[in-house]
Amino acid sequence: SSLPAFDMDSKLVLIALCLFAISSVNKVTAADNDVWKVLTRSDNFFLVKRTYPRGGNQCAYMKAQNRDAGKHTLSAVMGYRDPATGQMVSPSTYTVTVTQGPGSSTYNMMTVQTSSSSPGFQYELVHTDGGNCNILKGKGGRLDGKCELWAPESGAGNVGGDCDTQFETRCGKAVETPYQQDCTIPK
Repeated sequence: SSLPAFDMDSKLVLIALCLFAISSVNKVTAADNDVWKVLTRSDNFFLVKRTYPRGGNQCAYMKAQNRDAGKHTLSAVMGYRDPATGQMVSPSTYTVTVTQGPGSSTYNMMTVQTSSSSPGFQYELVHTDGGNCNILKGKGGRLDGKCELWAPESGAGNVGGDCDTQFETRCGKAVETPYQQDCTIPK
């Protein structure tokens, strides 16, 4: 049995298709700004930096639990380390609901609430690279226009380069960087 012979034109077409496939793998579009996809890639996330002050707390984290894919909801346990004492503060549990923003075909909005009766905080996922760079921008309330950069626990120490550029372009300079190299998420 012999392999089929390709003429030169067929080889060039094949090479062009391969190059196109490789180059399009890393392209992320607005259609990919899906918060639900981000929240299902990992269970644990760190807040890397933000454009507003919150008392210098360190190692701010979120643990996603009890996901309901049908309703696009989950429980989020959030906590941080007090810079004055070096101790982890008792975490709080929030309900996160992911929705489609006005005119959006993707689940690009999320609301974080302490209880069903609280208005909570609403965020829009304005950029994701599909990995460690997930930029959320507040919509309304005291966080309107303020940004947060979240990364999965495994990649929080590897955020930089293009992600920093995206953050500054969309949000401006970071005011606080809660993530430290020695941060760990309590079990």
